[in-house]
Amino acid sequence: MKKWISNVFLLGMLFVFATIIPERQTNAAEEYTYYLTINQVYQYEITKEQFESIRGSWDSLTAEGVLEIARQIVPPEQIPSRVTNIGIRAVPKNSAEGTLPVYPFDSEEDSAADNDFVISQGILLRYKGSEEVVTIPENVTSIYQGAFMQNMAVKKVIIPKTVKSIANASFYQCPNLKIIVCAGKAGSVGSYMMYQCNALVNMVAPKGSKEYAYAKEHEIPVTVSEKTALEAKKLHLLKGDKHMVKLYNALGNVRWSSSAPSIVSVDAKGKLQAKGVGKAKITARFGKKKYTLTVQVQTKSEDKRVDQVIKTVIKKGMSTRDKVKAVHNWLIRNVKYDYDNYLRGTVPKVSHTSKGALVRGLAVCDGYSKAFMKIMRKLKIPCRMLAGVSEGGGHAWNLVKVGGKWLHVDVTFDDPIVNGKNTNTRPRYTYFLKTDAQMRKDHAW
Repeated sequence: MKKWISNVFLLGMLFVFATIIPERQTNAAEEYTYYLTINQVYQYEITKEQFESIRGSWDSLTAEGVLEIARQIVPPEQIPSRVTNIGIRAVPKNSAEGTLPVYPFDSEEDSAADNDFVISQGILLRYKGSEEVVTIPENVTSIYQGAFMQNMAVKKVIIPKTVKSIANASFYQCPNLKIIVCAGKAGSVGSYMMYQCNALVNMVAPKGSKEYAYAKEHEIPVTVSEKTALEAKKLHLLKGDKHMVKLYNALGNVRWSSSAPSIVSVDAKGKLQAKGVGKAKITARFGKKKYTLTVQVQTKSEDKRVDQVIKTVIKKGMSTRDKVKAVHNWLIRNVKYDYDNYLRGTVPKVSHTSKGALVRGLAVCDGYSKAFMKIMRKLKIPCRMLAGVSEGGGHAWNLVKVGGKWLHVDVTFDDPIVNGKNTNTRPRYTYFLKTDAQMRKDHAW
């Protein structure tokens, strides 16, 4: 099993790449992310801490240093049977997202020159095609990071049973990707496998698979079959609300209609607008079949909103933790931080209230916190609001009792704001169910 070590270093001493260091070397460790590469295909990120513990300085790195790093960080089972070269490559950091996934060195091994799939040793390195529906070949056992990165054409990807690992960010920034079908159960799935795939409607994956768990963890609708179905049979809205209806596993043209447009209208993309109090039936026609959804609209008020949130996100059999998470995520996706008024120092009183968050959908930290507490108490989950200091200013967040312990939840700081605008697409969990010790790193009360 460990014979690879001697092979790596025998071959490495003969074939090792010159270490790749960026031209600008000042503060290199902070400006770049470094990757160990083997055979120009396999790639392992080296953190600053790892490197310093092994070699001490980037600027003094030698070929022998590269081999020393390989010896300590590469799992033996991931080493190819034949090692021809080892090296270090540097990738500039992206200030917004950390490091962008990077393509491996091109390899046409095992791939036809005119093939859309670049495959080497069972690894799908890159998809170069422009098909809307892509079926990955069954000789693929692993999908490499960035394999589909920023593909503008792909709408549906079918992953065969042969695939046993899906790398981090393998589908990074595919803006039109709607459906991913996972036929089997991969042994590993990267945490940012589908990061910024904002058009994604659903995944298809077996229950108990890592793909299924990934979808649940990242709030991606997941089904166990490719059967076409609406997201629900009933929907509760308040007057003035908007909602995009999802028809799972429908890739082609969908025709939408409403039985009562004066109560609930629907556009060609399935976007609903609650215009009046009452009930309406929404119909989606796809192919020769139709699917219906009943929408109940009520007047807008705090209490009605609390009831609507509970009916929408709380499911039978949920644990207390799951209920807290569901409410945390609903607030993030439906409430915007009153950022413009905050910058001007003109935050109105209503933005400091639960009404601001629940009725207007606009609030600052204490508005978020009061709304969260109001819903928790309706669910009979013990909850308090804390007032303190964070990031040099006054701040408010919550304590909630889960599993017999009081834990912190800061919905405001978990609401992603980019360049002053709420993204409301992917909740963070940086301040979700944290202990006193964890919160004291940047909160005081």
